[in-house]
Amino acid sequence: IASIEAEATEDVARLAASGAISSYFDASKMSVVRSRAAWLLSLLLLQSASAVVLTRFSGLLERNLLLALFLTMITGTSGNAGNQTSAVVIRALATGEISNADAFKVLRRELAIAAPLAFLLGVASFFRVVFTAGCQPAFSGLALRTGLTLAVAMALTVLCAVFVGTGAPLLLDKFGADPCNVASPALATFVDLAGVLVVCSIG
Repeated sequence: IASIEAEATEDVARLAASGAISSYFDASKMSVVRSRAAWLLSLLLLQSASAVVLTRFSGLLERNLLLALFLTMITGTSGNAGNQTSAVVIRALATGEISNADAFKVLRRELAIAAPLAFLLGVASFFRVVFTAGCQPAFSGLALRTGLTLAVAMALTVLCAVFVGTGAPLLLDKFGADPCNVASPALATFVDLAGVLVVCSIG
């Protein structure tokens, strides 16, 4: 039982990117600070890449302010889609239901599931943008162009998030690393970067 609890504790820590600790009260505050700081600083450096991309496309975003306003809608929704996928894949790896021998089969299945979800979320994003106050009057030229751009960006970013959420745990498992290392904060940070790149590239 003790070994099961220790493994579960380590997995939860990796899922939250908070660093592995043996026990909540037994771990010293400074050891927790060091463990969490390493993760947070690494994620901060990765997230900084988004700022580089935004700076590179600052002119585009200044001319199309609505693109910047809806970035969080795209990155947040896509991050949720990626987290859903990674959670399912990580659990299936942990229970032995799938292995690296099934990698391409799992990837095809998850992308087949992601395709209609990406379409649905793209359509929902289109109408969300078209009917928002910033795009009034609804169905104006600006509203339609912005809605279409963000709908395509949403669909592409969701597909990207699902691809990474499926492939990264399988890749880590293949090389003997814990698939939980790609979960939640790490995946969300990557999706943020991907969302910014997609929006700025097709905007």
